[in-house]
Amino acid sequence: MKDVGGFTVSGVPGYAALPSDPNKTPPASPTGTQNPTKLTRTSYASSSTLLADDLKFLSSTRSTIKSAVDIIGSCLNVSPITSSGDTIEHLHYYSGGSDGDTVMDYHTDAGYMIAMTTGSFDDGYELKVGDVDSEEVVYVENELVIMAGEQSTDNEWKPLRHSVTGDGSDRAWYGVMYFAAGTVDLNAVQEESRDPNSKIITNGILHDSGDCDNNSIMCWKACQDTSSLPCDAVDALCVDDSTGDVVQYPDSKNLMTMDWTLKCASTLNGKLNATEETTSVDFCSGGGTDMFMDGYQFVLTGNSQCLNFLFPSFTLDSGTKFTLALALSFLLGVGVEALVSFRRGVFRRARNKGIKSKGLLTLLHGTQAFLGYILMCLAMSYSVEVLGSVVIGLMAGHWFFNAADAFSEKSDPCCADDFDYESIANDDDQERDSALFRRKNAGGSSKPLVESA
Repeated sequence: MKDVGGFTVSGVPGYAALPSDPNKTPPASPTGTQNPTKLTRTSYASSSTLLADDLKFLSSTRSTIKSAVDIIGSCLNVSPITSSGDTIEHLHYYSGGSDGDTVMDYHTDAGYMIAMTTGSFDDGYELKVGDVDSEEVVYVENELVIMAGEQSTDNEWKPLRHSVTGDGSDRAWYGVMYFAAGTVDLNAVQEESRDPNSKIITNGILHDSGDCDNNSIMCWKACQDTSSLPCDAVDALCVDDSTGDVVQYPDSKNLMTMDWTLKCASTLNGKLNATEETTSVDFCSGGGTDMFMDGYQFVLTGNSQCLNFLFPSFTLDSGTKFTLALALSFLLGVGVEALVSFRRGVFRRARNKGIKSKGLLTLLHGTQAFLGYILMCLAMSYSVEVLGSVVIGLMAGHWFFNAADAFSEKSDPCCADDFDYESIANDDDQERDSALFRRKNAGGSSKPLVESA
């Protein structure tokens, strides 16, 4: 696991019979329409708890894999994870396409360890290991595949990059992600991607992009394509057929059932529950993120993932919270400039009186650096609005406190202000004195702290 990141296990009792199990016919396609010339992936479940009533045909598969993984976990000294940790189970069904079509592009999986099957309706499959520049094709037949996930780096395992190709035949695929107890993340599909020529039909995929385009809406924690509906995305709803409720995000982000489907609001004919007859557009979607990974975004458009403001507990999932975050960003920018002015004033007065104040100046230096790095982190959230608030705050603070001073300091707030102490001490107090101290002494006369030669 440290060198390669995975291995296969043959001879698992009962495993060879799983692909031919006649009870392993997947449920009907959730959309009912498939293109036989295009590779189609239907995700029936990606959940921490598969629904027993709908997927009872998996009972023998689950039991066989669990028994094998318990033994494997003991051999790898990770029994607490495989026996008592959290799991996310996946069931996918692939159909259509031609031999060699890419089922899944190169990616690494979430979790500590992953166990996956050869799948139903097929003798085996090709697993590409490595990356597009250096790959090794492994044909897997009647073997249980064990791979290291992203979480296993704590154990110095190597997360295995892999992709899967199809041969044009129908197949059902089942896999389990194992997580350390209490660390399972229902958004945790690292780098998952698919071939652009394939199509995903899904009522159970769990990848949360957090940024739906104009032709999709959030449903089953993913941006679902609404092009098959007789209405635009703005009129489409994610509806729980079992209750008639409209699925709300992010309130329902951890609750999923097999009954969620896409429907047009105009075709519901009043079938929604009275409490769900109208829906409001969510301020954002998905779980909180520290930064947008695909560049700067306008959060106020309502199409972005929810943003965390400095701490995971402060998720900006409403307009009120986001406005408060912008105000705090602005005030932090003003505060940094005020601290620069105050620090200069402390130095001048201490030098004029012959007082040694290295301790205070060091404290102010560290405080300024700390606030500067916070501003840098806010700017790196890649929110245009947050970046604008930071810059405007710095500009306002500079205009109010430091505009009259010479340009001797660095403009980068993350690095504590480097100014020429000798120049400050010898410049005319009327022109160089701190704005904060100048305001405190308003009404009095000002004179140079050190007479110029």
